[in-house]
Amino acid sequence: MGGMIAQIVALRNPQRVLSITLIASSIFGSEDNKRNLPPIDEKILTYHANGAKLNWSDEESVANYLVTGSVLLCGSKHKFDEKRAYKQVEKEIKRATNLLSMFNHSLLKGDDSYEGKLKEINIPTLVIHGTEDTPVNLKYEYA
Repeated sequence: MGGMIAQIVALRNPQRVLSITLIASSIFGSEDNKRNLPPIDEKILTYHANGAKLNWSDEESVANYLVTGSVLLCGSKHKFDEKRAYKQVEKEIKRATNLLSMFNHSLLKGDDSYEGKLKEINIPTLVIHGTEDTPVNLKYEYA
């Protein structure tokens, strides 16, 4: 999400931006783009769809759900540290005033006005992307 915001700011207000760094970010595009890019891994979509059935007032269930979701997003280079993930998730749960808002970005619509405008970004841009990013396939970085 942050990468998309950075791209929008770079397009709309380039005078306010010296450079942008995009980490595992997607590109602008609508549902009907012609790029033939792979979709998000179906396991991730199915997993998040099941979040609608979760009792979000049960902190233990929420913690289990979020940690299991983290496993889906990890590559194979490093062993997943479940204890560390639980500690992080527990802090997030305690800190959040509305935990469900972490999923609000999926509600955003209307990116069509930016379709095809990537070429208009004329500032230094660093793209960092893992080869095993399950939500945003590496092919997006070359699009």
